[in-house]
Amino acid sequence: QTVAPYEFTGQHQAFVSNTATLAASAIENAQLYENTQRKLRILTSLSVLSQTISSGLYLDEMLRSLATLTVQIMEVDLCVIMLVDQTYGKLTVRASSPNLNDRGLNFQPIDVDRNSWERLRDINEVALSKDRSRDQFGEANAHVLERLNPLKDAQYKALLSAPLIAGAEHLGLINCY
Repeated sequence: QTVAPYEFTGQHQAFVSNTATLAASAIENAQLYENTQRKLRILTSLSVLSQTISSGLYLDEMLRSLATLTVQIMEVDLCVIMLVDQTYGKLTVRASSPNLNDRGLNFQPIDVDRNSWERLRDINEVALSKDRSRDQFGEANAHVLERLNPLKDAQYKALLSAPLIAGAEHLGLINCY
């Protein structure tokens, strides 16, 4: 930004090019280090999760640990784990991290039918596919997610919901916010 035109010499161009190469290498090394540290944290958390699952803890303790580890691994604000009450066919909140019971939130059981489970499975398959278009989710699928969201009236709006499935049996949901 000079008044008079200025021509950069070959030395100037070589200096800037070499400096850019050095800076790019430093940035790439920093990114690789950060990625390695993140993967190490995830592997450590998965190891703790594996130990927790095989430790013989009571179900509620294991679910609280799972919710806490999910928050760490997914880097989300909140994780809520809901299980199906087989007697009544309703989803009930069994664990959350951070613990929402301390905040005085009272969760009502959610009626769930086979159609909702199938739709949720379809939504997850579309979300995990390489060709994921928001148009594929549709309003009906958004309604299913909203209906199965125990925090739909709270300040948490973004929802990632994954069904807990063992074989053909739907055990519950893990919801991340």
